Amino acid sequence: MEPSAAQSTAATHARLRRERATIAAMYRIYCRQEHGVDATLCADCQRDLDYCLRRIDKCPYGENKPTCKNCVTHCYSPLMQQRVRAVMRRAGPQMLRHHPLLALLHLLWDARKKPGRPASESGKAPAGRLPKSAS
Repeated sequence: MEPSAAQSTAATHARLRRERATIAAMYRIYCRQEHGVDATLCADCQRDLDYCLRRIDKCPYGENKPTCKNCVTHCYSPLMQQRVRAVMRRAGPQMLRHHPLLALLHLLWDARKKPGRPASESGKAPAGRLPKSAS
């Protein structure tokens, strides 16, 4: 039996909610360890997290969204890719202790096969790059 459109939408929202929760948890761990902030995030970490959350919300893959490192469509700017990698390198190992379920689900999702480009992305230049001219 195939899931209904409503069930599919609910699954999409659940998947993206988990992705948002995972990156937010990583930023909280990172900011606490690197900047000594406990209750909230520092302004820089909050700005970076807001950027990540906007990108997750706009992901063209929807419910099939891969982890960003396995994605063929890199929608983060190179600077933000570098910053997020630093956060994940520092906070990732701590996730198993602080948020074991999120960490396990992230690792399992990360092991999935990379999806192809979504139909809306086919033929487009990768984000942040201009298409080559036909001269």
